Order: sequence, then structure tokens, then C-alpha cells
Amino acid sequence: KRIRELSKRAHVILVPEMNLGQMILEVQRVVREEIPVIGVNKIGGVPLTVEEILKEIESSAERSRHRSAD
Repeated sequence: KRIRELSKRAHVILVPEMNLGQMILEVQRVVREEIPVIGVNKIGGVPLTVEEILKEIESSAERSRHRSAD
């Protein structure tokens, strides 16, 4: 319920996961394709770094700007 509420104020939802993307499926189900949901996945027991997450945030923002310009 909270994710759905927050999705109304966002342009994109980023889902960092240390697996193959099980949580992103639930987030996509909840937001019902109203906004893009992007997964940042890493397996092997090594946590995602701040830099990896930041890189995806920056990439997502850039893609969002391009969509807005079209």
C-alpha cells in the first residue's frame, strides 16, 4: 500500500536487490505499470555499492529527461 502511495509522487522506482529480481516483480505488480520500475541486481553475496546504485539513479534520471523531451 505504501509503495503504491509513493509511486504517485515518483517518475521511476529503483529496486536494488542482492538476488535475481524477486522483489521487483512485487513492486511492478503494485504500481501496475503506471511508472517504470528498474531493477539493480547483484548476486554472489557481494552487496551493491553506493556507486552502483548512484550510477543507476543517474541513468534513470537521464532516461526520464529524454522521455519528457519527446
